[in-house]
Amino acid sequence: MKKHLLLLSALLSAAQLAPLSAHAQEWPAQAVRVVVPFTAGSTPDVLARIVTERLRAQLGQPFVIENKGGAGGIIGTELVAKSRPDGYTLGVGSVGPLAMNAVLFKKMPYDPKKDLTPIGLIGMQPSLLVVKAGEPNATLAAWIERLRREPDRYSYGSIGNGSLSHLAMAVLNKHAGSRMAHVPYPGSSQLITALIAGDVQMATLPALVVMPQIKAGRLAAIAVTTEKRWPMFPEIPTFTEHGLNDIVSFAWFGFFGPAGMPDPLVRRIHQALTEAISDKSVQDALRSKYFEPAPMTPAQFSALLDSEVRQWTPVIVENGISLD
Repeated sequence: MKKHLLLLSALLSAAQLAPLSAHAQEWPAQAVRVVVPFTAGSTPDVLARIVTERLRAQLGQPFVIENKGGAGGIIGTELVAKSRPDGYTLGVGSVGPLAMNAVLFKKMPYDPKKDLTPIGLIGMQPSLLVVKAGEPNATLAAWIERLRREPDRYSYGSIGNGSLSHLAMAVLNKHAGSRMAHVPYPGSSQLITALIAGDVQMATLPALVVMPQIKAGRLAAIAVTTEKRWPMFPEIPTFTEHGLNDIVSFAWFGFFGPAGMPDPLVRRIHQALTEAISDKSVQDALRSKYFEPAPMTPAQFSALLDSEVRQWTPVIVENGISLD
């Protein structure tokens, strides 16, 4: 009798999964909405358009970008979290809305762990510690010594409280025993202007936004936030070479969906995304933006989100950073 019940249960489970598998195989049968929780022209928007154009050509259906910026990515991410888990509303997210905002905000309209489904990464790039070009002894070792000698003299900028550009510099501040003042700016363009003008002395920013100024000779990169030297910038030393093992971070962007997506559908979308990222034209376009293509399985993407929370929560708590 027990054996018959187990067989019946297995048959029922198979019958329930069959429509889900068929739905996954048919995806996409119509246009797919891709929500970017940042403004048009932002880095995630640019990367999303590179990948979705390939997905359109590859799968024969439109992938329509919808920019829903605001509240550090929360507004657009909430839209995805509350959509139907049918694969026709996806999001492109980053560390803030997918992981860190849950630590920085006391109240959130969604729970990243419970209300979202990680699907796969597009790519990642490190940040560079930059200072004004032409400064004497512009090396990380020289700056650390300078900060220890004059702990209250200097300031650093960021692209907002709780951003990776803030958290990485907070760790450097602690390591150097300095009390550099933190000056948040609305965005990277305003911060770069302040760096060139000498209003702040240093900042840690994604490679994409600072490389034009480095090539123009206005800024100098003195460290990169990778564990080992980054192949795109082999001449730039890492923080770890100076014993700062806690400053390893990447700007990354990945696809996600709402919770409740059937596993066969998640696998189908992940497979399509991986194929798109493996295309040479997509890889060339990503690398032209200083992003290394970085396809990840949903499980690996989920593990990345957990590791970001583990790494940066102590820094947030220690520095009393809160966004509400």
